[in-house]
Amino acid sequence: MDRALFDAVRQKSLAQWSHRTVVRNKSDQLLTGLLFDDAGHRMIPTHATKAGIRYRYYVSTPFLHGEAKTASAGSVSRVPAPDIEDTVVKFLKEHLAAEHDGATASLVPLGDRGDLAQVVARVVVHRDRLIVQLKSDNANEASDCSDDRSLTIPWQKPPSKKSRQILLPHNALAKRRPSGTV
Repeated sequence: MDRALFDAVRQKSLAQWSHRTVVRNKSDQLLTGLLFDDAGHRMIPTHATKAGIRYRYYVSTPFLHGEAKTASAGSVSRVPAPDIEDTVVKFLKEHLAAEHDGATASLVPLGDRGDLAQVVARVVVHRDRLIVQLKSDNANEASDCSDDRSLTIPWQKPPSKKSRQILLPHNALAKRRPSGTV
């Protein structure tokens, strides 16, 4: 094979590969690398597809790897990604608007993961709240100072299954079930 042809094919292959890598890495998982359960385990983005609909989640690593029985797992094993992402972004926008009197809140976009990572150090998921640890203004990325600001967001994990109720016609009388004697 001619060296010039080899180099041209290799260059084209590398260009296509880097495009695929960028597309693959540019995901809509805003909290990747920032989300942890209350036991300190990282929560990793994953998804499930049911009836052609893709449901996105963040799952705690012990549950994802089947180690929940042996590891000290957190109180929340899985959270729906859109719910927690919307809650964190909405609260941060409100906090930044209040902190800067609304003047510069629109100047800090929180639409992608890079923007969010500039403001947030980590988000810890508890059963009844989210704790968002903000990066301090003068800290560089290598320092994990304990004096970073943290915000608490009241939050409940949505139920995994919808509750179902029996609906009776408006004029029907509810019949009582037998007391259980056989």
